[in-house]
Amino acid sequence: MKKVFLPLTLVGFMFCITLQLNAQGVSINATGLPPDSSAELDVSAMSKGFLMPRVTAAQRDAISNPATGLFIYNTDCNVLNYNAGTPTSPNWVTVTTSNALVANVTISASPVGAICANTSVTFTAVPSNGINSPTYQWKLNGTDVGTNSSTYTNSALNTGDVVNCILTSTEPCVTGSPATSNPITMTVNPLPTTPGPITGSSTVCANSTGNVYSISPIAGASTYIWSVPSGASITGGAGTNSITINMGTDTGTISVAEVNGCGTSSASTLSITVTGGHGSQTFSYTGSSQIFTVPACATQVFVKMWGAGGGGASWYAMGGSGAFVSGYLNTTPGANLTVIVGGGGGGGCYQCSGASGAGGFGGGGNSGTDYPNTDTRGAGGGGGRTAIQITPGTDAATAGGGGGGGSIGQYVTSPYGGGGGAPNGADGGSSVVANGAGSGSGHGGTTSAGGAGSTGGTTNTSDASSQTGSAGGADPNGGGGGGGGYYGGSGGSGNSDSNAAIGGGGGGSSYTANLTSVSNIAGLYGGDQGGNWAAPNNGDINYLTGVGIGGGNWTNGGNGLVVISW
Repeated sequence: MKKVFLPLTLVGFMFCITLQLNAQGVSINATGLPPDSSAELDVSAMSKGFLMPRVTAAQRDAISNPATGLFIYNTDCNVLNYNAGTPTSPNWVTVTTSNALVANVTISASPVGAICANTSVTFTAVPSNGINSPTYQWKLNGTDVGTNSSTYTNSALNTGDVVNCILTSTEPCVTGSPATSNPITMTVNPLPTTPGPITGSSTVCANSTGNVYSISPIAGASTYIWSVPSGASITGGAGTNSITINMGTDTGTISVAEVNGCGTSSASTLSITVTGGHGSQTFSYTGSSQIFTVPACATQVFVKMWGAGGGGASWYAMGGSGAFVSGYLNTTPGANLTVIVGGGGGGGCYQCSGASGAGGFGGGGNSGTDYPNTDTRGAGGGGGRTAIQITPGTDAATAGGGGGGGSIGQYVTSPYGGGGGAPNGADGGSSVVANGAGSGSGHGGTTSAGGAGSTGGTTNTSDASSQTGSAGGADPNGGGGGGGGYYGGSGGSGNSDSNAAIGGGGGGSSYTANLTSVSNIAGLYGGDQGGNWAAPNNGDINYLTGVGIGGGNWTNGGNGLVVISW
């Protein structure tokens, strides 16, 4: 061991210290004790401290190749620094003291928590520990975004996006710079989306029930808002993606929108046409069959049919009127019904040869014989057949067949009434002239042919070949032929004045096997003043003046008519 005694003189006084050097290290003290075995340098004093080099931060950073673990006292920050790095890459670390300035930053979001898509969110960075004028770098999912600002705003965030901020301070006494903030992970709820196409029929029947409309379900929807046309009602599924509707009579629009926690979407729409409303169609006599197409949605139609009137033959004597029938006919939408409208019977002639009756659906013909200097008038035939057919050739309902022709005159003997027409459209028979006396009456027609004329006719005569008989002339002094049809029509009336005792045949009455709620009126024979038939005073018939009326004064009878409503 070697002891070294060094006398030192400092600022006017002198004290003595012992510097002891040995293999274990160096001790500096006033007691002469050796250094502690664990220390290379052991400095001890009872009333003194250890004063390490005191430098500014700039002077510290200017130290060339500072050894790892090198200590200095930073006079700028009043802290101890030591090099935790290497001589070539120094890392000056502050020994923790109450004076240490540590970089730190936290961020917050506004609004807080889950948001709706496209919501603008502002993030704010707040430095701590009194750091002044730092720089900021915002990060979105690890990628630099924003500017050097304490706030960052984004309105296009998605669920799972992560936002944080990096703070860097240039203050000389700061540690922990750059500092990374807390992360904020976003939850973004979707906006409601416009529903897809509405499935369901765009054309519906008026007042129909059980109409279903739907859309594909939308994830996250809390409910659905539906609207329907005026007069319609939702009977099931309200608030879901599939509803059931009872329709009214109004055309309109069905719409649906999605509702979720972020609002209500735009609506998806479907235009609805309501068909099968009420209407009617009228068919007049054309001489040919006509077609009625049942409207969409109509499963039943109401038909009104007037058979045609018989032809007139003289003053004061008109042909018999046609029959009337009405009722409901069950059918199907789109079905084609054949409509047959009868034509009025032909009028009588004056001093003329007999004319043939109209063909097809016309009434029976008139006839007479022209004798020089005589007065011969032929009575017109009864009204033609009016019918509705579900299939061609098969009547669903019939309003009379053609009536028979009649003939009588002042100088004519043995007149015969013409035969009645059949309901299948055959003409009524013409009257004939032969020896004998008496007024004529036609026999009732069968379903396929008109009855024959006869002499000496009286009211309501019958014939074995007819289905139910026929009505002849009402007056023994004159009369027309009987009417045709399933039930037989009436004859035209005569007149006691032989100069005018000539009447036309009446139309047949009705066949209504396929109708329900039927009103059925047989054709009435004409009186002296004409053959107007008296319609009952009710709303089912809607009598039309002139339709199916017998003709007078040698004129044709009125044509038939068909009115179909739904």
